[in-house]
Amino acid sequence: RDVERSRGLGDVYKRQVLTESSAATLSKVARIIKFIPLRKIELAGHTDDVGSLADNQLLSERRAQAVKRYLVAEGVPAKLLVVKGYGESQPLISIDGLEGSALSKARTHNRRVELRSLDGRTQR
Repeated sequence: RDVERSRGLGDVYKRQVLTESSAATLSKVARIIKFIPLRKIELAGHTDDVGSLADNQLLSERRAQAVKRYLVAEGVPAKLLVVKGYGESQPLISIDGLEGSALSKARTHNRRVELRSLDGRTQR
């Protein structure tokens, strides 16, 4: 698998914040990245479907940028990190036909930042 889904990374609607649990997860990720020889890692920001396409695109980029700032502060070289926002274009869970708590839960899962190795190695 070439994707690590990091739960809690900016998963609050319309915000690009890192929760306390996000910081702990990212600190572990930073330690791993510093010891694995990689060329590049994509920080892929995603949103749910609430809001305009333009707003969601910008929000996804900001979420990924927030993760980059944290990882750089933890000692990961900035040159390894590529920020990319996907807006609402790549939902983890389809919301088609969902209502109520199921819809809310799906949207929560769709608000995320994924780390993808750009050199073929898996990030775990």
